This record gives sequence, C-alpha cells and structure tokens, in this order.
Amino acid sequence: MVKKSAEDSAHKPESDAMLNAKRLAKEHKREKRTAADAKEEFLRALVAVRYPLNKDGLWTEDVTNSELVNQLELDNPMQLKRLINKARESGYVKLSFGNIPPSQKNDPLRDMLVLASVPSEPDYKQLLPKIGQLAAREFDRIYTEEHPKRFAIGAGASMRQFVNHMEKRSRSLVITPTNLAIRTPVAEVYDSSYLAAVVHWNCPELSTAYTCSLPPFPEDPGNPKAAQKDAAEMHMDLMKRNKTVRDVFKQSMSPDVAFLGAVHFHENSQTLDRVYKKVGLTYDKIAEFGAIGDMNFCLFDSEGNDLTPAIAEKHLGIKTPSEHPCHPFIAGLSLAHFKGLVQAGKKVILVCGGDHKVPVMKALIKGKVINGIITDDGSLARLRAELSE
Repeated sequence: MVKKSAEDSAHKPESDAMLNAKRLAKEHKREKRTAADAKEEFLRALVAVRYPLNKDGLWTEDVTNSELVNQLELDNPMQLKRLINKARESGYVKLSFGNIPPSQKNDPLRDMLVLASVPSEPDYKQLLPKIGQLAAREFDRIYTEEHPKRFAIGAGASMRQFVNHMEKRSRSLVITPTNLAIRTPVAEVYDSSYLAAVVHWNCPELSTAYTCSLPPFPEDPGNPKAAQKDAAEMHMDLMKRNKTVRDVFKQSMSPDVAFLGAVHFHENSQTLDRVYKKVGLTYDKIAEFGAIGDMNFCLFDSEGNDLTPAIAEKHLGIKTPSEHPCHPFIAGLSLAHFKGLVQAGKKVILVCGGDHKVPVMKALIKGKVINGIITDDGSLARLRAELSE
C-alpha cells in the first residue's frame, strides 16, 4: 500500500461530498439569522429586484421564482424559499411561493393559500362527509408540512364532519374556538367550543385546548322585549365580569390556521331561530341590509362586508367600532378580525360546499375574509367562472 503524503492531500481537489457539506454548513449558519435580519435582507432584495407589490402586499403575478433567483443572484430556488419564509416570520410580508404557469395568471383563485376539492354530489347529505374528510386530510397536511402551533375551529355541519373524520393521534398544538356561543342543547352539536373540544380529544397527550361555552340566549315569552335586551347584552356582560371567558377569547384571537364553516342566509336558517330571533332580529330586519350569508355569527353582504355592527346598532342599540375584534353581541371573532389574520398571512380556510354555498364563498373571497377553500369540484368551477366575469 502506498501512503499518501500530506502535500498530496493538500493539493487534492475537495470531493463533492465535502463541498456539499461545506455548503450545508454555510446554509445552516445563515438559518441562524434573526427575523429582523431576514426582514432587512428581504427589503434589500425588493430594492434590488425593483418589482412592485400589489395593494395587498403580494408580488404581481408576472414575477416567477426563476426571475427572482436570477435577479437576487441566488444559487437555487431553495435559498429564495428560505429567505421568503424568514421574512414571513418577521410578520412584515405575505407571499405565495411558487412559479405561476401562464394558464394560472388570470385565475381569480390564485391567491388562495389552500385550495382543495372533492367530486361533487347531487345529494348534499352525501357531499358533506366527503368535504369533511378532505378537510381532515388538509388539517394534517398543514400541520405536518408547515408546523403551525395554533388552530382555531369554527362551527357548522361541514365542520362537524371535519372533526369527526380526524385521525386520532398525538399532535403538539393549541386549539381554540372561534366563538363561545352554544345555540341550544341539541343532540347534534355543531357549535365552535364543542368542535374545538373534539379536536383536542383527537390530539391526545401533546395538545392544549382553551374552550368554554356560554349558555344559549334566554327567552321570556311573557316579556319578549325585556328578554331580547337582556340576551343582546348577556355575552358582553360575561366578557366583562368573567376572567375565564376573557382569557379564552384572548387565546382565540391569534390562530396560525382557522377552519370555519359558513351558511347561506335564508328565512329558515337555524341560526335565525336559535340566535337572532332571541335578540329581536327577524329575517326582515336582517334582510333589509342585504345579508346573504353568515360566518361565525357574522352576517355579510355579496361583497363580503360585515353587516353585523350596523344591524346591531340600528335594532339593538349596540355600538361597536367597525374594526373591533369581537362580534357586537356574541363572544366570538368578527369578520374584521379574520380579515386582519388574512392580511397577516395566517390561513383562514372556509370548509363548505354545494351549489347554494357559492355566493357565500364568492362574497368572502371578494371581502378578503378568507384565503383558503375546501369544497367540491362543481362549486369550485362555478366560483372561478363567476369571479372571472
């Protein structure tokens, strides 16, 4: 065997494995930067690239990963992705990562962070379980791939199907409801606090849940007007007086991912019977404002504007600032708060399907209240077509 001299070793080119190891070490060192460093670097990148952001703080659709990699003189797209993720963590920007094929540049749903669908079914009762099953898969995909810590769970029949289809396994996360209202003690409970508790049960050992349920609004057939006034003030009074209620609501305000259901508002809506009528809000009083849907007990019009504060002020005498995080008379998050989460780059995902829900989806997208949809193929196709008109 011939022994190699130190001089021979010194002049030997480094192996691919050694070069790769040094590259990885360099990247690891770069990962130690703070969010402030990432923000500063990202701002320098913006100046270097000189590509404009649109009014929502997103890249224009003409910018591709390849262009950014070249303009910023990066080695590969993964470096760009790490830079973007660090800038996201700083809370300064939100950006959908990925090349946009020419066929998708005009897609009205291109900014959706989550977009998934199942084959449509003529029978809505058969469709709901499939949507729920898909939502459960998306929940695990997001948890596994993106490692968010805080999940908020809304209410509704589609949400109940979602939590019922979850695989029971250990997950390290924090679970909160999006509202604390129980409409009525019925056997099939669809309310947010209950469903958040079920998610907690499906995530044993490592999960934490912050939940509490406020009782249904009171009724007094003998003196309906007095009962309506008491009911409308009940949740806000409990928020002021009860520390547990305040603490749970505070925990609910900062999810990384929120899953919610929504209903197409109509005269026979269950929410109308179980909530609004108890505070003196009839279908006519609500419909005069142009309400078409309800998400988290917030009524909205075809443009996704939250009508609840105006309705509460006119018919209940309750004044709430338009950007207030809380619903005017229910301990729950407002549409304004969900819009703020979307602007901050958090995921607000609507779980609903069926042709009758398309106006609701369309309104919430136009109002920038959501940035994710789990639905069915037929509804998704109609939604794209109507938003493209």
